[in-house]
Amino acid sequence: MTKADLIEEVSRVVEMTRKEAEVIVEAIFDSVVRSLRGGDKIEIRGFGSFRTRHGASCRIAAHGRPARHDSLLRENPWPK
Repeated sequence: MTKADLIEEVSRVVEMTRKEAEVIVEAIFDSVVRSLRGGDKIEIRGFGSFRTRHGASCRIAAHGRPARHDSLLRENPWPK
């Protein structure tokens, strides 16, 4: 499922315009990203939990150099 698919589903199920559903989905994703950047753990019961790990070694496969951890959460992970 893509972000666009999720927006369409929310729009259909809640019977609202696509634009209204997009605002809701964007707000949820922005809140999750902001919390993860702040070091919080996200737990959505029945769905899953998310957290960032600090100190783990990450490498970019294309050149083998270490990746910066802040590059893993870019400014807008879901561009419009």
